[in-house]
Amino acid sequence: MAAASDLIHGAAMVAVAVNAASAVLETEDKKMDLVGAPIVGLAASLGGGSLRDMLLGRPVFWLADDVACLLRLIPHWTRLKLASSLSAG
Repeated sequence: MAAASDLIHGAAMVAVAVNAASAVLETEDKKMDLVGAPIVGLAASLGGGSLRDMLLGRPVFWLADDVACLLRLIPHWTRLKLASSLSAG
């Protein structure tokens, strides 16, 4: 069975990915450009957790774990691929 710390880490990474995906959907509704969308995604997916960690006196999770940054980029990359394939076809 997985350790409790592994489950908490997994839940945190799922939260980062879901928040980034919701930011991508929101920026799509607002017709944001390719510069604004990742900035909103960064604020949504990492901002709340960063504030939590600073208030608790812990290391900021995405500075200590590279996976969080990569998870934040996946929804934006998917959006770019979908947009380019829809415009080409």
